[in-house]
Amino acid sequence: MVNLASDIKQFLQLLPPTVILDTDAPIFTIAYVNDAYCKLSNFTPRELIGKGLLEAFPQNPDVIDIQSVEKVRFNLTECLTTKKKTVLPKQRFDLRLSGRFETRYWQATNTPALNDAGEVMHLLHQVIDITEAYEQALKERISLEVAEAKRKELEKLFMQAPAGVVIFSGPDFVFNLVNPTYQSFFPDRGLTGKPLLEAIPELHNHPLVDGFRHTFTTGETYYGKEVYTQLMRVPGAPLDDSYWNFIGQARYDDNHQIDGILMFGFEVTEQVLLRKKVEASEERLNLAVENVQSGVYDTDLKTGKSICSLRHAQIFGYPDKQQEWSLEKMLSHIVPEDLDYAREEHISGLEKGIINVQFRIRRLDGEVRWINIIGKVNYNNKNEPVRVVGTTTDITEKIAIQRQKKMNLSVR
Repeated sequence: MVNLASDIKQFLQLLPPTVILDTDAPIFTIAYVNDAYCKLSNFTPRELIGKGLLEAFPQNPDVIDIQSVEKVRFNLTECLTTKKKTVLPKQRFDLRLSGRFETRYWQATNTPALNDAGEVMHLLHQVIDITEAYEQALKERISLEVAEAKRKELEKLFMQAPAGVVIFSGPDFVFNLVNPTYQSFFPDRGLTGKPLLEAIPELHNHPLVDGFRHTFTTGETYYGKEVYTQLMRVPGAPLDDSYWNFIGQARYDDNHQIDGILMFGFEVTEQVLLRKKVEASEERLNLAVENVQSGVYDTDLKTGKSICSLRHAQIFGYPDKQQEWSLEKMLSHIVPEDLDYAREEHISGLEKGIINVQFRIRRLDGEVRWINIIGKVNYNNKNEPVRVVGTTTDITEKIAIQRQKKMNLSVR
Protein backbone atom coordinates (compact mmCIF):
# COMPACT_ATOMS: atom_id res chain seq x y z
CA MET A 1 0.00 0.00 0.00
CA VAL A 2 1.33 3.45 -0.91
CA ASN A 3 0.99 6.50 1.37
CA LEU A 4 -0.36 9.52 -0.50
CA ALA A 5 -0.83 13.16 0.51
CA SER A 6 -4.45 14.28 0.80
CA ASP A 7 -4.26 16.64 -2.20
CA ILE A 8 -2.81 13.83 -4.37
CA LYS A 9 -5.67 11.54 -3.28
CA GLN A 10 -8.14 14.28 -4.23
CA PHE A 11 -6.47 14.54 -7.61
CA LEU A 12 -6.56 10.77 -8.15
CA GLN A 13 -10.24 10.64 -7.27
CA LEU A 14 -10.92 13.08 -10.13
CA LEU A 15 -9.29 10.77 -12.67
CA PRO A 16 -10.88 7.97 -14.71
CA PRO A 17 -10.53 4.44 -13.24
CA THR A 18 -6.94 4.41 -11.96
CA VAL A 19 -4.61 1.90 -10.25
CA ILE A 20 -1.16 2.59 -8.78
CA LEU A 21 1.13 -0.42 -9.28
CA ASP A 22 4.40 -1.44 -7.65
CA THR A 23 7.36 -2.05 -9.95
CA ASP A 24 7.73 -5.72 -9.05
CA ALA A 25 7.51 -7.03 -12.62
CA PRO A 26 6.04 -9.35 -13.76
CA ILE A 27 3.61 -9.32 -10.81
CA PHE A 28 2.85 -5.56 -10.67
CA THR A 29 1.26 -5.54 -7.22
CA ILE A 30 -1.70 -3.18 -6.75
CA ALA A 31 -0.79 -0.45 -4.22
CA TYR A 32 -3.78 1.90 -4.63
CA VAL A 33 -7.13 2.04 -6.47
CA ASN A 34 -9.45 5.00 -6.83
CA ASP A 35 -13.22 4.83 -6.36
CA ALA A 36 -13.93 4.87 -10.09
CA TYR A 37 -11.80 1.75 -10.59
CA CYS A 38 -13.53 -0.08 -7.74
CA LYS A 39 -16.93 0.76 -9.17
CA LEU A 40 -15.89 -0.40 -12.62
CA SER A 41 -14.39 -3.71 -11.45
CA ASN A 42 -16.98 -4.42 -8.75
CA PHE A 43 -14.20 -4.97 -6.20
CA THR A 44 -13.38 -3.14 -2.95
CA PRO A 45 -9.89 -1.72 -2.27
CA ARG A 46 -9.38 -4.43 0.38
CA GLU A 47 -10.01 -7.12 -2.26
CA LEU A 48 -7.51 -5.62 -4.71
CA ILE A 49 -4.63 -3.96 -2.82
CA GLY A 50 -1.74 -6.37 -2.33
CA LYS A 51 -2.64 -8.60 -5.30
CA GLY A 52 -0.88 -8.69 -8.61
CA LEU A 53 -2.85 -6.87 -11.32
CA LEU A 54 -3.08 -9.90 -13.56
CA GLU A 55 -3.78 -12.17 -10.60
CA ALA A 56 -6.80 -10.03 -9.72
CA PHE A 57 -7.89 -9.90 -13.39
CA PRO A 58 -6.92 -13.19 -15.06
CA GLN A 59 -7.34 -14.30 -18.68
CA ASN A 60 -10.71 -15.71 -19.74
CA PRO A 61 -9.84 -19.40 -20.25
CA ASP A 62 -12.54 -19.71 -22.94
CA VAL A 63 -10.84 -17.12 -25.17
CA ILE A 64 -7.39 -18.59 -25.78
CA ASP A 65 -6.78 -16.90 -29.14
CA ILE A 66 -6.59 -13.45 -27.58
CA GLN A 67 -3.53 -13.07 -25.34
CA SER A 68 -4.93 -10.21 -23.29
CA VAL A 69 -2.87 -10.87 -20.16
CA GLU A 70 0.43 -11.05 -22.02
CA LYS A 71 -0.31 -7.84 -23.91
CA VAL A 72 -1.00 -6.00 -20.67
CA ARG A 73 2.11 -7.43 -18.97
CA PHE A 74 4.29 -6.57 -21.99
CA ASN A 75 2.97 -2.99 -22.06
CA LEU A 76 3.57 -2.52 -18.33
CA THR A 77 7.10 -3.91 -18.63
CA GLU A 78 7.82 -1.57 -21.55
CA CYS A 79 6.65 1.42 -19.47
CA LEU A 80 8.86 0.30 -16.56
CA THR A 81 12.01 -0.26 -18.61
CA THR A 82 11.74 2.79 -20.94
CA LYS A 83 10.44 5.11 -18.17
CA LYS A 84 7.97 6.48 -20.72
CA LYS A 85 4.21 6.49 -20.97
CA THR A 86 2.79 3.57 -22.96
CA VAL A 87 -0.64 3.17 -24.50
CA LEU A 88 -2.49 -0.09 -24.92
CA PRO A 89 -4.50 -0.19 -28.14
CA LYS A 90 -8.19 -0.94 -27.95
CA GLN A 91 -8.46 -4.59 -27.02
CA ARG A 92 -10.73 -7.21 -25.58
CA PHE A 93 -10.10 -8.16 -21.96
CA ASP A 94 -12.98 -10.03 -20.37
CA LEU A 95 -13.91 -9.15 -16.80
CA ARG A 96 -14.92 -11.79 -14.26
CA LEU A 97 -18.08 -10.68 -12.45
CA SER A 98 -20.10 -12.84 -10.06
CA GLY A 99 -18.14 -15.95 -11.02
CA ARG A 100 -18.43 -15.63 -14.81
CA PHE A 101 -16.60 -13.68 -17.50
CA GLU A 102 -18.25 -10.81 -19.34
CA THR A 103 -16.97 -9.52 -22.66
CA ARG A 104 -15.38 -6.08 -22.31
CA TYR A 105 -13.31 -3.79 -24.51
CA TRP A 106 -10.81 -1.30 -23.09
CA GLN A 107 -8.38 1.49 -23.68
CA ALA A 108 -5.52 1.76 -21.17
CA THR A 109 -2.46 3.88 -20.50
CA ASN A 110 0.56 3.31 -18.25
CA THR A 111 2.50 6.27 -16.89
CA PRO A 112 5.76 6.00 -14.84
CA ALA A 113 6.03 7.99 -11.59
CA LEU A 114 9.70 8.97 -11.21
CA ASN A 115 11.59 10.16 -8.13
CA ASP A 116 14.21 12.94 -8.15
CA ALA A 117 16.86 10.43 -9.19
CA GLY A 118 14.85 9.46 -12.27
CA GLU A 119 13.97 6.01 -10.91
CA VAL A 120 10.51 4.55 -11.45
CA MET A 121 8.73 4.36 -8.09
CA HIS A 122 5.26 3.30 -9.29
CA LEU A 123 3.21 2.88 -12.45
CA LEU A 124 -0.08 4.73 -12.98
CA HIS A 125 -2.42 2.34 -14.84
CA GLN A 126 -5.59 3.99 -16.17
CA VAL A 127 -8.41 2.28 -18.05
CA ILE A 128 -11.54 3.36 -19.88
CA ASP A 129 -14.33 0.85 -20.51
CA ILE A 130 -15.22 1.38 -24.19
CA THR A 131 -17.33 -1.78 -24.56
CA GLU A 132 -20.52 0.01 -25.49
CA ALA A 133 -18.70 2.49 -27.69
CA TYR A 134 -16.69 -0.27 -29.36
CA GLU A 135 -19.73 -2.40 -30.17
CA GLN A 136 -21.58 0.62 -31.47
CA ALA A 137 -18.61 1.60 -33.61
CA LEU A 138 -18.48 -1.88 -35.12
CA LYS A 139 -22.12 -1.53 -36.13
CA GLU A 140 -22.16 2.05 -37.34
CA ARG A 141 -18.48 2.92 -37.92
CA ILE A 142 -18.69 5.98 -35.72
CA SER A 143 -15.38 5.77 -33.86
CA LEU A 144 -14.79 9.52 -34.24
CA GLU A 145 -18.11 10.31 -32.58
CA VAL A 146 -17.29 7.90 -29.75
CA ALA A 147 -13.92 9.54 -29.16
CA GLU A 148 -15.58 12.96 -29.08
CA ALA A 149 -18.17 11.68 -26.59
CA LYS A 150 -15.39 10.43 -24.33
CA ARG A 151 -13.61 13.77 -24.62
CA LYS A 152 -16.76 15.62 -23.64
CA GLU A 153 -17.29 13.26 -20.72
CA LEU A 154 -13.79 14.02 -19.42
CA GLU A 155 -14.30 17.75 -20.04
CA LYS A 156 -17.54 17.60 -18.03
CA LEU A 157 -15.64 15.95 -15.18
CA PHE A 158 -13.07 18.77 -15.18
CA MET A 159 -15.72 21.47 -15.40
CA GLN A 160 -17.45 20.14 -12.28
CA ALA A 161 -14.27 19.60 -10.25
CA PRO A 162 -14.05 21.51 -6.93
CA ALA A 163 -10.39 22.36 -7.61
CA GLY A 164 -9.16 24.81 -10.23
CA VAL A 165 -8.56 22.80 -13.41
CA VAL A 166 -6.87 24.13 -16.55
CA ILE A 167 -5.68 22.46 -19.75
CA PHE A 168 -2.84 24.41 -21.39
CA SER A 169 -1.75 23.87 -25.00
CA GLY A 170 1.71 24.30 -26.49
CA PRO A 171 4.99 25.61 -25.05
CA ASP A 172 3.44 29.05 -24.38
CA PHE A 173 0.79 27.38 -22.20
CA VAL A 174 -2.30 28.75 -23.94
CA PHE A 175 -5.48 28.41 -21.88
CA ASN A 176 -7.43 25.73 -23.73
CA LEU A 177 -9.93 24.71 -21.05
CA VAL A 178 -10.68 26.64 -17.84
CA ASN A 179 -13.17 25.24 -15.36
CA PRO A 180 -15.51 27.58 -13.39
CA THR A 181 -13.57 27.13 -10.15
CA TYR A 182 -10.33 28.44 -11.68
CA GLN A 183 -12.13 31.22 -13.56
CA SER A 184 -13.63 32.38 -10.24
CA PHE A 185 -10.11 33.30 -9.08
CA PHE A 186 -10.03 35.90 -11.91
CA PRO A 187 -13.67 37.00 -12.32
CA ASP A 188 -12.90 39.97 -14.57
CA ARG A 189 -10.32 38.39 -16.87
CA GLY A 190 -10.80 36.46 -20.08
CA LEU A 191 -8.39 33.51 -19.98
CA THR A 192 -9.38 31.07 -22.71
CA GLY A 193 -7.25 31.35 -25.84
CA LYS A 194 -4.52 33.46 -24.20
CA PRO A 195 -0.96 32.41 -23.25
CA LEU A 196 -0.48 32.08 -19.49
CA LEU A 197 1.88 35.04 -19.06
CA GLU A 198 -0.26 37.28 -21.26
CA ALA A 199 -3.40 36.50 -19.29
CA ILE A 200 -1.70 36.61 -15.86
CA PRO A 201 1.46 38.74 -16.29
CA GLU A 202 2.12 38.84 -12.54
CA LEU A 203 3.28 35.21 -12.84
CA HIS A 204 6.51 36.26 -14.60
CA ASN A 205 9.44 34.62 -12.73
CA HIS A 206 6.97 32.53 -10.71
CA PRO A 207 8.12 28.96 -9.88
CA LEU A 208 4.92 27.59 -11.45
CA VAL A 209 6.07 28.70 -14.91
CA ASP A 210 9.51 27.10 -14.47
CA GLY A 211 7.81 23.93 -13.22
CA PHE A 212 5.52 23.81 -16.29
CA ARG A 213 8.47 24.28 -18.63
CA HIS A 214 10.27 21.38 -16.97
CA THR A 215 7.15 19.20 -17.25
CA PHE A 216 6.64 20.14 -20.90
CA THR A 217 10.25 19.20 -21.65
CA THR A 218 10.62 16.05 -19.54
CA GLY A 219 7.10 14.77 -18.87
CA GLU A 220 7.79 14.81 -15.12
CA THR A 221 4.83 15.89 -13.00
CA TYR A 222 5.22 19.24 -11.24
CA TYR A 223 4.19 19.48 -7.59
CA GLY A 224 4.11 22.86 -5.86
CA LYS A 225 3.23 22.99 -2.16
CA GLU A 226 2.19 26.23 -0.45
CA VAL A 227 3.73 28.27 -3.27
CA TYR A 228 3.79 31.98 -2.41
CA THR A 229 1.95 33.87 -5.15
CA GLN A 230 0.99 37.50 -5.71
CA LEU A 231 -2.14 37.93 -7.83
CA MET A 232 -4.23 40.85 -8.98
CA ARG A 233 -7.70 39.53 -8.18
CA VAL A 234 -9.45 42.64 -9.55
CA PRO A 235 -8.01 44.78 -12.38
CA GLY A 236 -6.20 47.83 -11.01
CA ALA A 237 -6.15 46.51 -7.44
CA PRO A 238 -2.93 45.91 -5.46
CA LEU A 239 -1.31 42.49 -5.71
CA ASP A 240 -2.81 40.07 -3.22
CA ASP A 241 -0.56 37.70 -1.23
CA SER A 242 -1.73 34.08 -1.48
CA TYR A 243 -0.49 30.48 -1.19
CA TRP A 244 -1.28 27.58 -3.53
CA ASN A 245 -0.79 23.87 -4.05
CA PHE A 246 -0.25 23.03 -7.73
CA ILE A 247 -0.12 19.80 -9.70
CA GLY A 248 0.95 19.95 -13.35
CA GLN A 249 0.88 16.86 -15.59
CA ALA A 250 2.06 16.49 -19.16
CA ARG A 251 -0.64 15.95 -21.81
CA TYR A 252 0.18 13.75 -24.79
CA ASP A 253 -1.11 13.76 -28.37
CA ASP A 254 -1.90 10.73 -30.52
CA ASN A 255 1.79 10.37 -31.41
CA HIS A 256 2.73 10.23 -27.72
CA GLN A 257 4.35 13.68 -27.87
CA ILE A 258 3.79 16.23 -25.11
CA ASP A 259 1.47 18.93 -26.43
CA GLY A 260 0.25 20.61 -23.26
CA ILE A 261 -0.17 20.67 -19.48
CA LEU A 262 -3.06 19.58 -17.25
CA MET A 263 -3.05 21.65 -14.06
CA PHE A 264 -4.92 21.31 -10.79
CA GLY A 265 -4.74 24.27 -8.39
CA PHE A 266 -5.87 24.51 -4.76
CA GLU A 267 -5.70 27.80 -2.85
CA VAL A 268 -4.45 27.20 0.71
CA THR A 269 -3.94 30.81 1.82
CA GLU A 270 -6.26 30.55 4.81
CA GLN A 271 -4.58 27.40 6.13
CA VAL A 272 -1.05 28.79 5.68
CA LEU A 273 -1.83 32.13 7.36
CA LEU A 274 -3.50 30.35 10.26
CA ARG A 275 -0.46 28.14 10.75
CA LYS A 276 1.89 31.13 10.58
CA LYS A 277 -0.25 32.94 13.15
CA VAL A 278 -0.01 29.99 15.51
CA GLU A 279 3.76 29.77 14.97
CA ALA A 280 4.13 33.50 15.69
CA SER A 281 2.13 33.16 18.90
CA GLU A 282 4.29 30.26 20.01
CA GLU A 283 7.45 32.24 19.24
CA ARG A 284 6.25 35.21 21.31
CA LEU A 285 5.31 32.84 24.16
CA ASN A 286 8.74 31.21 24.11
CA LEU A 287 10.45 34.58 24.23
CA ALA A 288 8.27 35.66 27.14
CA VAL A 289 9.12 32.53 29.10
CA GLU A 290 12.84 32.81 28.41
CA ASN A 291 13.06 36.54 29.19
CA VAL A 292 10.99 37.14 32.31
CA GLN A 293 12.86 40.37 33.14
CA SER A 294 12.71 41.60 29.56
CA GLY A 295 9.91 43.06 27.52
CA VAL A 296 8.76 41.22 24.39
CA TYR A 297 7.80 42.91 21.12
CA ASP A 298 6.60 41.78 17.69
CA THR A 299 6.87 44.46 14.98
CA ASP A 300 5.24 44.39 11.53
CA LEU A 301 7.74 46.27 9.35
CA LYS A 302 5.14 47.00 6.66
CA THR A 303 2.86 48.91 9.02
CA GLY A 304 5.43 49.85 11.68
CA LYS A 305 2.97 48.68 14.34
CA SER A 306 4.04 46.46 17.25
CA ILE A 307 2.52 44.03 19.71
CA CYS A 308 4.26 44.46 23.09
CA SER A 309 4.23 42.82 26.52
CA LEU A 310 3.43 44.63 29.78
CA ARG A 311 7.11 44.58 30.81
CA HIS A 312 8.06 46.28 27.52
CA ALA A 313 5.60 49.08 28.23
CA GLN A 314 6.88 49.47 31.80
CA ILE A 315 10.50 49.85 30.62
CA PHE A 316 9.41 52.95 28.69
CA GLY A 317 7.49 54.27 31.70
CA TYR A 318 3.95 53.27 30.75
CA PRO A 319 1.77 51.69 33.48
CA ASP A 320 0.09 49.22 31.08
CA LYS A 321 0.36 47.96 27.50
CA GLN A 322 -2.84 49.58 26.25
CA GLN A 323 -0.86 52.35 24.56
CA GLU A 324 -0.46 51.78 20.80
CA TRP A 325 3.19 51.07 20.08
CA SER A 326 5.19 51.59 16.91
CA LEU A 327 8.73 52.14 15.64
CA GLU A 328 8.11 55.88 15.54
CA LYS A 329 6.94 55.88 19.14
CA MET A 330 10.10 54.09 20.24
CA LEU A 331 12.31 56.51 18.27
CA SER A 332 10.60 59.42 20.03
CA HIS A 333 11.92 58.09 23.37
CA ILE A 334 15.57 57.82 22.27
CA VAL A 335 17.75 60.67 23.55
CA PRO A 336 18.92 62.91 20.65
CA GLU A 337 22.60 62.03 21.13
CA ASP A 338 21.90 58.31 20.51
CA LEU A 339 19.23 58.64 17.79
CA ASP A 340 21.44 58.45 14.67
CA TYR A 341 23.43 55.54 16.10
CA ALA A 342 20.21 53.62 16.94
CA ARG A 343 18.85 54.17 13.42
CA GLU A 344 22.08 52.95 11.77
CA GLU A 345 22.23 49.82 13.93
CA HIS A 346 18.56 49.07 13.20
CA ILE A 347 19.13 49.28 9.42
CA SER A 348 22.28 47.15 9.69
CA GLY A 349 20.42 44.55 11.74
CA LEU A 350 17.67 44.28 9.11
CA GLU A 351 20.34 43.32 6.57
CA LYS A 352 22.16 40.85 8.85
CA GLY A 353 19.04 39.20 10.28
CA ILE A 354 19.81 40.04 13.93
CA ILE A 355 19.36 43.38 15.72
CA ASN A 356 21.40 43.94 18.89
CA VAL A 357 21.79 47.57 19.95
CA GLN A 358 22.16 49.53 23.21
CA PHE A 359 21.13 53.16 23.66
CA ARG A 360 19.55 55.60 26.10
CA ILE A 361 15.85 56.46 26.27
CA ARG A 362 13.90 59.06 28.14
CA ARG A 363 10.98 57.36 29.88
CA LEU A 364 7.49 58.82 30.07
CA ASP A 365 8.34 60.25 33.52
CA GLY A 366 11.50 61.94 32.19
CA GLU A 367 14.04 59.51 33.68
CA VAL A 368 16.90 58.51 31.35
CA ARG A 369 17.60 54.76 31.20
CA TRP A 370 19.86 52.48 29.17
CA ILE A 371 18.14 49.68 27.23
CA ASN A 372 19.27 46.75 25.07
CA ILE A 373 17.12 45.85 22.03
CA ILE A 374 17.59 42.33 20.58
CA GLY A 375 15.49 41.12 17.65
CA LYS A 376 15.29 38.33 15.09
CA VAL A 377 14.38 39.48 11.56
CA ASN A 378 11.91 37.46 9.46
CA TYR A 379 11.90 37.71 5.65
CA ASN A 380 9.28 37.02 2.97
CA ASN A 381 9.73 34.94 -0.20
CA LYS A 382 11.44 37.91 -1.88
CA ASN A 383 14.00 38.09 0.95
CA GLU A 384 12.53 41.37 2.17
CA PRO A 385 12.41 42.03 5.94
CA VAL A 386 8.77 41.96 7.05
CA ARG A 387 8.80 41.26 10.79
CA VAL A 388 11.02 41.55 13.87
CA VAL A 389 10.42 39.59 17.06
CA GLY A 390 12.59 40.21 20.09
CA THR A 391 13.17 41.53 23.59
CA THR A 392 13.79 44.86 25.31
CA THR A 393 15.87 44.87 28.51
CA ASP A 394 16.64 47.71 30.94
CA ILE A 395 20.45 47.56 31.43
CA THR A 396 20.91 50.82 33.36
CA GLU A 397 22.29 49.08 36.45
CA LYS A 398 24.57 46.91 34.31
CA ILE A 399 26.01 49.99 32.58
CA ALA A 400 26.52 51.71 35.97
CA ILE A 401 28.43 48.69 37.33
CA GLN A 402 30.63 48.55 34.24
CA ARG A 403 31.48 52.24 34.58
CA GLN A 404 32.25 51.85 38.28
CA LYS A 405 34.66 49.01 37.51
CA LYS A 406 36.46 51.19 34.95
CA MET A 407 36.74 54.02 37.46
CA ASN A 408 38.19 51.70 40.10
CA LEU A 409 40.76 50.40 37.61
CA SER A 410 41.77 53.93 36.60
CA VAL A 411 42.29 54.92 40.27
CA ARG A 412 44.69 52.04 40.77
